[in-house]
Amino acid sequence: MQLPFFQRLWYTYAAWAPFCTALTTPVFMLVPFMSIVFGLNPVSITFEFVLASTIYFCSLQAVQNYCTSWSHVKLMWYVNVSNTVLWFTYVKAFFNTLLLKVGAKVATFKATTKTKAID
Repeated sequence: MQLPFFQRLWYTYAAWAPFCTALTTPVFMLVPFMSIVFGLNPVSITFEFVLASTIYFCSLQAVQNYCTSWSHVKLMWYVNVSNTVLWFTYVKAFFNTLLLKVGAKVATFKATTKTKAID
């Protein structure tokens, strides 16, 4: 059975979410830092900007977090939290792979000792 176009599009969102989060989280952290420390404001805060940002945010959340039952809301929340928390892992893996490909780093594998779990 082949999925309809919109279901395929939603399915690919799950695959792209870690990559998008790895890019957007540092940017969202950098913009306020630049504004506070250097006084650089990438946008001018006007009524139209606030209105457009609010409408965009609400519509984005409605589309991304669309759930048909309340039990799915909890699962969607877990996905969003894990993407946000693990962005550093994705960025680190990307840069390690990039350094490995250009020859600036050697692949190493660290063995850990296995111990019995205490019950």
